[in-house]
Amino acid sequence: MEGRIIETNEKPKKESWEKNLSNLEWSALGLFIIFFLLYFSKGIFSFLGIKLNHIVLLHDTWGVFGDFIGGVLGTFIAYISVRLLVKTLHHQISANKETSKINKETATVYKLQQFNEQFKILFNLYQDAIHAYKASDLRNGDDLSVIVEQLKTHGNTFVKNEDYAKRQQVALDIFKDFYVSYHNVASVHFRLLYRIFQLIDDADIPERNKTDIAKIMRCQLSTDEILLLRYNAIASYGEKMRIYINRYNLLKHLPLFSLLELSYLSTKLTDVQRHSINTEVIKWRKQTKELLLKKKQNAESINEEYSEKYVIKMTVSSDNSLFKLELTKKARKKYEATDTNISKAFDMFTNDELKCLLLDFVSEMFLYSNFSIYNTPIDLKISPEITEKKEGKKTIISVEVLKDNKLPIICSQRQMETPSEDVG
Repeated sequence: MEGRIIETNEKPKKESWEKNLSNLEWSALGLFIIFFLLYFSKGIFSFLGIKLNHIVLLHDTWGVFGDFIGGVLGTFIAYISVRLLVKTLHHQISANKETSKINKETATVYKLQQFNEQFKILFNLYQDAIHAYKASDLRNGDDLSVIVEQLKTHGNTFVKNEDYAKRQQVALDIFKDFYVSYHNVASVHFRLLYRIFQLIDDADIPERNKTDIAKIMRCQLSTDEILLLRYNAIASYGEKMRIYINRYNLLKHLPLFSLLELSYLSTKLTDVQRHSINTEVIKWRKQTKELLLKKKQNAESINEEYSEKYVIKMTVSSDNSLFKLELTKKARKKYEATDTNISKAFDMFTNDELKCLLLDFVSEMFLYSNFSIYNTPIDLKISPEITEKKEGKKTIISVEVLKDNKLPIICSQRQMETPSEDVG
C-alpha cells in the first residue's frame, strides 16, 4: 500500500501540564477582575445610583489604582514570560531528543551500509573460493562434495575400540592430506570464512543485526564445508577460528555420522538410517543445551521414545555438574508396525556399539565440538556402562558425565554468557 497524507480537522490535544497552566491563567484573570470590582465598588454603586454627580475620583485614588494595576500586571506578565520560557525549553528538549535519535539512526544506517559493502566483497570472494575447488585441475576438477566423499572412504582405518582422541588424530591426518593437496584453494577458503566472521564480530552495528547476519552466513555453509571447517579449527593453523565457531554455533547442524571418527559405525547403516540418527542427535544436542540453560531446583530429564523398543533419557542435575544419557532397549524378536527408522537403525548395532555411539556423542558434544574450550578431558569424568535388567528384559546403555568440584558442565557460548535462565 502506498503511503499517503491523511488530512484531519482535529486540533492537536494539549498536554496535561498545558491544561493545568491554562486553568491557572483563567483563575488569575478571574481574581484580577474580582479585585478590580472590589477596589471600585463604591464608584460602581454610585454610578448605578442617583448620587452619580457627587462621585469624585481623586488623583490619589488613580495613583493607588495605577500602582495596583502595575503590580498585578507586572507579576502576571512575569509569570507568562516564565511560562513561555518553560514551554520553549520543553519543546527544545523534545526537539533535541528527536534530533539525537535521528542522528543515531543515521549513523547506524551509515555503519550498516559500510558493513554491507565490505561483507559483499568478502562474500563474493568466498563464493569464488568454493567454485575454485571444481575449477582446479587437481583430481579431475571434483567439486567439494565429491572431495569430502573421497575423504570418508578412509573409514576402514578407524577401529571402534580405539580412544576417541586417537581416532580424531587419524581423521586430522586425513584432513591435512586434503589441505596439502588443495592448499591454494583451501587456504583461501578458510581465511575468507575467518575474515567474514571477524568482520561480523567486530562490526559497530546493533547486536541483533550481527546475530541475523551470522545466521544467514551459517545457512550458506554446506555440510561438507562445516565438516572441513571443524577439522581446520582442530589443526593449529585454524585455531583463531575456534572462537567464532563457538560464538556463532557454526557446527550446530553438523551430522554426527559425517565425522570421520564415526566411520566405523556409519558404514553399517543405510542412508535413511544414517539420516534418521543424525537428525535425532542434533535434537539431543539442542535439548541438552536447554536443560543446562534452564533454572531448576531439582534434576530434570527429557525422554524420547522410539517405538516400544527404544527410549532415550537425558538427565541434568540441579547444579549442572552431572549429565546422564540413557538408552533403554527392550527385548523383542520381531519388528512392529510402530517401529521408526531410528529404531531400525539402532537394531543395526550391537549393545557394545550402541554404547560406543552414546560415548562418542557425549565426547563430541562436551569436548571436541568446542575444541575443549569450555571443558577439558581432565575436568570431565565420562563413564559408559551397560546394565542388564531381568525384570522386563531390559538393557540400559548409559553414559554419565561428571565435572570435578561440582562445577557446571558447559556446552555452548550462550551458557557462558548467560549461566542460567528460564527456557520456555
